[in-house]
Amino acid sequence: MSQGFRNMDSNGDGIIETDELPGGRGQPITLQENRDNLRRQFHKLDRNRDGYLDARELTAPPG
Repeated sequence: MSQGFRNMDSNGDGIIETDELPGGRGQPITLQENRDNLRRQFHKLDRNRDGYLDARELTAPPG
């Protein structure tokens, strides 16, 4: 995911600014904030806490 972040960070300042976001909307986000957000989402989806996302976890409705 870090590479995806870097691809979006066109000016290379470590922050995805509003004009770098799809549609040019949203709040700026740092690489660390992005990583923290992805980690929270992963842990929320990993319901059996095995450190992996199986097909059932990936397709389950949010909860």
